[in-house]
Amino acid sequence: PVTDVAPVQPDIDTQGENAVPPSISQEIPESTVAAVPEVKEPVIDINWRIAAFWTWVAGALVFGLWMMIVKLRFYEDMQWHTASVSPRVYAIYDECCAALKVKPITMWAVDRAISPGIAFFTYPVLLLPASMDGDEEKLRYAFLHELTHKKRHDHHMTALLTALRIIYWFNPAVHIGFSEMRADMETACDADVIAFVGKEQKRGYL
Repeated sequence: PVTDVAPVQPDIDTQGENAVPPSISQEIPESTVAAVPEVKEPVIDINWRIAAFWTWVAGALVFGLWMMIVKLRFYEDMQWHTASVSPRVYAIYDECCAALKVKPITMWAVDRAISPGIAFFTYPVLLLPASMDGDEEKLRYAFLHELTHKKRHDHHMTALLTALRIIYWFNPAVHIGFSEMRADMETACDADVIAFVGKEQKRGYL
């Protein structure tokens, strides 16, 4: 009789070339994978307030140093060009000081083409061009004008405005205001001198 015999299945060679390696067929736990460190770009943190402060300090130092150098060069130039004038110049100067009731300040006669004025070094100095020696009318008006500046303390105000220019070097309005205030000082000084000498002498003064 014919009996049903189940066919014999060939043994599968788990180690043969058709076998799937366990490394691929099985998932690898995440805990066994080494973590790759994340590279972050460096972040530059700029404190703009500190940067602005040091910019202001640097600008004030540079501007102040520049003004100091200009002042020292002017001082040396005046020192090198001092000149002698007649005693009459000093007599007129003393008369004007007495008339305005102003304490005399140091006066330098210089052999330079400059306008009379008060320069503030470490102390106020009245600068007078030596070429004015001999013209008593011009000398008198020049002395009255500059001594009126001293009486009004304009040289102190100029020093204060110069300090403000150094502090606010970045603000053009301060520098423009400085020029405008200097012009106002001259106008006010002229008005005071004209009021002192009288209207009849106004033409000679101007």
